[in-house]
Amino acid sequence: MCEDTVFWDLNYAIKYKSLGTEEIRSKVLILMETLDERLFEHPNFVWLDHAAINEILDRRQPNSCEPMTIYNNLQQFA
Repeated sequence: MCEDTVFWDLNYAIKYKSLGTEEIRSKVLILMETLDERLFEHPNFVWLDHAAINEILDRRQPNSCEPMTIYNNLQQFA
């Protein structure tokens, strides 16, 4: 689990929740919190599933990143 793979790790942890991936999901979310603004600017941000995007945006700390940066990166996803 590293900065480059947290996006896929979160996707899979959510997708396979029924298989008991809660511990992995918790670790991924903790790692993501340490990335601060880099989380929303990372090139792999576009690979997040819809559920993972919602998870990250729900946990976003105020002023952790410029809203337009997040919006622009989400536009790449669409």
